[in-house]
Amino acid sequence: MNLSLSRRLSVLTRGLVSASVTIATIVALFWLVVYRNRLTTNMDSRSSRPWNPARFSLSRK
Repeated sequence: MNLSLSRRLSVLTRGLVSASVTIATIVALFWLVVYRNRLTTNMDSRSSRPWNPARFSLSRK
């Protein structure tokens, strides 16, 4: 009885670890994609509209 319980616990912990690792990788990839998209959109807006950063600095003051 004890042995089967410990085996179940080890399997459960392994499953939890693998699930957490997969979730972490998915979140990291998603965050990377969002961060890259934000960077590219910022660069595009800056190149297409040069008045944007000036307006931003004015609104900041």
